[in-house]
Amino acid sequence: MSKIIFIGGIGHKNEFGGELTKNKMIVSYLKDEGYRLKLVDTHNAKQRPWNILLLPLYFLLYPKAELIISTSLDNVISLLKILKVLKTNRNVVYWGIGGSFPKRIKEGLIDKELLSVFSIIIVEGHSMKDTLLECGFKNVIVCPNFKKIFYIPTPIKPQIPKFVFLSRIQPEKGVQFILDVAKKLNKDGLENKYVIDFYGGISSDFSAQFDDELKPFSNVNYKGTLNLNSKEGYDLLSSYSAMLFPTIWSGEGFPGVIIDAYISGLPVIATDWSLNKEFIIDGKTGFILPVDDVENNMYLVMLSIINKQVDIGAMSDECQAQVKKYDVNNAIKYSGIQSYI
Repeated sequence: MSKIIFIGGIGHKNEFGGELTKNKMIVSYLKDEGYRLKLVDTHNAKQRPWNILLLPLYFLLYPKAELIISTSLDNVISLLKILKVLKTNRNVVYWGIGGSFPKRIKEGLIDKELLSVFSIIIVEGHSMKDTLLECGFKNVIVCPNFKKIFYIPTPIKPQIPKFVFLSRIQPEKGVQFILDVAKKLNKDGLENKYVIDFYGGISSDFSAQFDDELKPFSNVNYKGTLNLNSKEGYDLLSSYSAMLFPTIWSGEGFPGVIIDAYISGLPVIATDWSLNKEFIIDGKTGFILPVDDVENNMYLVMLSIINKQVDIGAMSDECQAQVKKYDVNNAIKYSGIQSYI
């Protein structure tokens, strides 16, 4: 197999996050397929500059090695400028992170000429591909986000509906929408009819406000972090009724938490934002909320679940039936990526 120089955030063994988690799986997959990798870890590059210094060394030692870049374009603009000037003959692949960069290219915020160095651009969704095609790119393929699926729990749904939020705790991820809907449900006398649990790291500039917002609630809780590297973590997640994901974050792509929800048999209540509608089947694996009226629509969906007007069991089964396509081996295999590396 050929040698690959891989550039992207990887982090230490116990460091995780959107980019880090995805790149760990890409690296593991490529190694399993027999590729010989030289890694340039861009995570915390300012604190670990020696990692970046490996890049010119690898360029000199391995002049024919392919190059895979899997990080935000903002992190590698300088590198792209150098590659464009050098007119490298290497096969250079961009494995896109997040969902916002095609829109930024279309709006002129990223110089699309810099991306001419890529032999192939891999994106997480078809709407991203369509945007790049509109910008004149032809070398675009779709590979959805993925997970290494090692366990499928048997969901045991609670008598009283339990909703879960599992993401970065900040307003852009829809946390304030959830809190405002909970206030309305409780005001309507439903405080003892449902539970909401939050998991995830709390944004430092939202921490104090989040703590204050939770104080009046007896049925809305912060539960810390959830370890999904263990069967126990997925067993716990599968004990919930549905996942809340009313994001309006500008960098959203196809978040891994949707796959985690499907693994655990959780329908996802999500905004019509970024790629959500491509991967959540409205009425089957979740509910899509119009972004112009998130709170009222989320209230109605949650109320219908509380009143047992939704067949959560059937939706749970459908989520777990869908998740196989997002296993790392299946997603990469069926995208056709191996034809280009």
